[in-house]
Amino acid sequence: MSKDYQLTNRALLPNGKYYLSPKEKQEIRVLIGNAFEDFIKEEFPDWEKTSREKSKNFPDFDASTFLAEAKTGFHEYDVKLKKWQVTHFPELRKEKPVIYIIGFHMFANAEQNLAGLSRIQKKAKLKKDFSLKEIYLVNSDIAGSIWAGERVWQSKTLNEIDKSSHGRIKRRFLESIINNSQIVRKGIEQSPRKYYQLNLRGFLLRSPISNEERTIPYGYILHKKHDSSVIGYFRRRNLI
Repeated sequence: MSKDYQLTNRALLPNGKYYLSPKEKQEIRVLIGNAFEDFIKEEFPDWEKTSREKSKNFPDFDASTFLAEAKTGFHEYDVKLKKWQVTHFPELRKEKPVIYIIGFHMFANAEQNLAGLSRIQKKAKLKKDFSLKEIYLVNSDIAGSIWAGERVWQSKTLNEIDKSSHGRIKRRFLESIINNSQIVRKGIEQSPRKYYQLNLRGFLLRSPISNEERTIPYGYILHKKHDSSVIGYFRRRNLI
């Protein structure tokens, strides 16, 4: 029997959850990421999927007039940015805009729901149950500033900050920035724009808004001038 068709044991832990090896956890993360990329390829067939083999430090998609890095996570949790993305994308922005296209999905408890299934079964279940709640288009410099602020918050010492290669972006962070509502840091309510040291002059900001034309609402934090090709692209498609 092919390895793809074999079921692994759905071993229960004392806490009632299924055991997942580090390898299976990583496989599930990759499959969820692939599910979002498949959505993007179907939604925007003119975007070219880039090859990591050709250029390791390159965003996932080349949309001709801009580049897009795809991120997805459960809408109540977060997405993770990688250090190489935050450090390298500013260089790419000198040539053309770079954005993160962040899809927050509604597939709760993904790891537990997919634990112990074969790869083919995991993909089939994702195809059936993976759905998006909303999408954010975020200027890569803004995302990098949030990443830097959260890395400091999550780390206890400068040494740990230096070793860290990931930073988290939550949906509520984006909403707080868009609406300039308060976040709590060090037990104090603070302006997210001030905390993340964001200069939003010249930016267009909007929360995802549902309407009859759009199955999935889009929100955005984009620079009016520097991301003009991004704004034009999505406006022509009545997505923003």
